[in-house]
Amino acid sequence: MKESSCYEMLLRSWRSTNREHSFISGSDYLIAGDYLSSINKMAPLHRQIGNVLADFEVN
Repeated sequence: MKESSCYEMLLRSWRSTNREHSFISGSDYLIAGDYLSSINKMAPLHRQIGNVLADFEVN
């Protein structure tokens, strides 16, 4: 499974679980990054991506 489809699948499930929020938060990307890191052992890369995206989180 490609990384992008993993992200899409995870983020779709979070979006459907929490319908009152129409946006995906930076913390969701951090969780997705950690999940993908455990699959493909690229933790530093995914943490860096997640940290950058978390900077744009809307509260």
